[in-house]
Amino acid sequence: SIARDIVAKQLDSNATARTFRHSRLTRVMRWWASSPMRSILIIVLIYAGVQLIGSLGWLSRINVTDVARLEFRDFWTVNIAVLGVQAALIGLVFPLVIAFVGLLNQGRAAFASRLTIYAESSMAVFVGVSSLLLCVAIALQLPFASRTEATGAITTMLNLAWFIGNVGALVYFVLRTIAFLHPARRAPIIRAYVANVVWPRELNETVIRNRWG
Repeated sequence: SIARDIVAKQLDSNATARTFRHSRLTRVMRWWASSPMRSILIIVLIYAGVQLIGSLGWLSRINVTDVARLEFRDFWTVNIAVLGVQAALIGLVFPLVIAFVGLLNQGRAAFASRLTIYAESSMAVFVGVSSLLLCVAIALQLPFASRTEATGAITTMLNLAWFIGNVGALVYFVLRTIAFLHPARRAPIIRAYVANVVWPRELNETVIRNRWG
């Protein structure tokens, strides 16, 4: 949009905004977390596309179909294991870390603001949503496993790739949590939050108000 382009140009000309700009990977994670319904739609389309390719017989050209049929049970054993490990990670590590940060900061001034900054900077929403969606995706696949033998290998690889990505995001989440607990390392995190969240939002509101208000 016009307002977004104006805001982007303004931020590009600001040295502080450029210094604390999120990495491309962080921006991608924020984009995914910003709209869960859009993310769900993309995931559904990816898995549906795999099933469509399998139903058309295209996978047989790369000998994936035969492998999937020969080792069908092994593939879904892997998927069940991924489901169990992912559920354990999100059910144990994630709530404990957030509760720990909350207890350390409770009673301090601007507690709510700090918690908001922490959740944003640690990608807590992305980690939680992505992990839960993977659990749901595998759980929904299991009742239809016997009907998707032709794509078992590809589906398992997708699930494994997603799981590895979630583990990486969880490691990032824990490392950012550790950094947030140190006052000296918290200051740059707060500046990055201001440069990537507060400034763009306020600039966008100002541009819209001045041009169309």
